[in-house]
Amino acid sequence: RYRSNSTFMEHEYRFKVVVVGEEAVGKTSLILRYVENTFEGDYIPTLGVNFVVKDLPDMSTRLVIWDIGGQNMWKAKLNLYLKGSDGAIIIFDVTRPVTFGTLDTWISKLQQQLDPQFPYVVVGNKTDLQDLRKVQEAHAHKFLKNKRHSIYFEASAKTGKNVEDLFRRIADELIKLQQ
Repeated sequence: RYRSNSTFMEHEYRFKVVVVGEEAVGKTSLILRYVENTFEGDYIPTLGVNFVVKDLPDMSTRLVIWDIGGQNMWKAKLNLYLKGSDGAIIIFDVTRPVTFGTLDTWISKLQQQLDPQFPYVVVGNKTDLQDLRKVQEAHAHKFLKNKRHSIYFEASAKTGKNVEDLFRRIADELIKLQQ
């Protein structure tokens, strides 16, 4: 499903970033918007895991982005997919509160499998669907206030709102840890 923007070049940094969340929250759509600047409205579930490479020449960084399926059968194999991860993007759908309700579980799984100091960004996706919105931005900020990491973005894979910024932010956080 992906094409890579990768060309052979030297990188000071190379990071594996996993993109996780419940099924149908828009993980693949956000990745496609970021890497290819495209949006496909049809939902096609990710089966297992896909990955794509995105180079950030101005940051001397290569991101290897792993798109992990949100269905239960893939969650059971999550620890395998997380091996060697440097950071994560956890996505929920602002129109489906149940996906917001699983954030604690996703954060706990990441911290158990990797490191309690593991850097992650939480993303409320599908903000273009304002009429259907159920999870307000203030509610997400309140939830994250008590978390170790409180990086939060509202995004829309459809419009591209904040997509570039959220991926660059995780890259920036990972670079800071290397310095």
